[in-house]
Amino acid sequence: MISFQDLNEIFIVAEKNFQDFSKYIINKLSPDSGAYALFHHNTECIVRLRDVDRILKRLFDNRKEYTRSNLKLKDEMPKKWSSGKPFPDNVKKLISENDYCTQHMRIDFEALYIFGGLLLDQFSILAAYTTGIARPEKFSFNDLVEKVETGQSEELKIFWNKSAEDMIWLFYNLKRFRNRLIVHRNRPWQKGTEALAYGDEFCLYLPSPPGWLDDEKLDEEVHNLFGIYKELFSDADEQKFRNTKPDTLLATLFDHIGKIRDREDRNTVSGLFFKKGGASPSFQVVGNELLGFIKQGSEILIDLVKPDEHKINLGPPFKKSAEVQPERST
Repeated sequence: MISFQDLNEIFIVAEKNFQDFSKYIINKLSPDSGAYALFHHNTECIVRLRDVDRILKRLFDNRKEYTRSNLKLKDEMPKKWSSGKPFPDNVKKLISENDYCTQHMRIDFEALYIFGGLLLDQFSILAAYTTGIARPEKFSFNDLVEKVETGQSEELKIFWNKSAEDMIWLFYNLKRFRNRLIVHRNRPWQKGTEALAYGDEFCLYLPSPPGWLDDEKLDEEVHNLFGIYKELFSDADEQKFRNTKPDTLLATLFDHIGKIRDREDRNTVSGLFFKKGGASPSFQVVGNELLGFIKQGSEILIDLVKPDEHKINLGPPFKKSAEVQPERST
């Protein structure tokens, strides 16, 4: 299982990459002092990166506390207890602590999705300024994925060449999951969590309530996805596939969505997942995918500008610092 130390090491490298990128641009272009947009967004990437690191630290700490609480609860829970009889105060206190820890992890995991999305969007804006794309301030991670997958940007295609699978995974498993199941909850969803009492994993569990949609019809649609499943698992048996629970099949397909080559197939899988809902990956997996992409993407930034630093759009301010200072002193 991925540890916090593993993720923190990735964070440290990514943070230094952004710092080195800023120094590289300053040394090469020597811009006059001022509030340039490119440097603002580079700093914003560092800020959001640190936010993600802090959120992950809290998740790891609370996951350990959750395990400790469950072990203590197991030791102190009466072996024989009459149904309906209140638990002893020490047991009630442990149950309360356990629930408190669970809710803290749920909130922090939702925050990881939200701040992770902010980091991806800020990184995309920075990439747009770096390559001179028009209206970079409007550029988002969704735009980055769209442009590189469809070949609309020669400048940015290096991201697709090196990180296509990661970008696709983050597009569906972080950005769309965040939008559909966490932020824009415009229809009924159940809201819960999944965690082993003594393990390391912790997942959000957000299924569609039974009966809200035509569950039988959706299950049949999932069982019609064998062709996509076969693409991922070449030795898959169709009869075994049809005998497997649809929720299990859909979760497997969604977990491997970065490996599905055809975008229409990916949208079919994600469309069904965001109707039926389900469990998120564990927070360690989300953190690893997010930080891994940002680390690699931040390494690419300097490679993007080395051939021609002057194509960079610094996003110059209306007035440079030297012009602003006299006004402030009068």
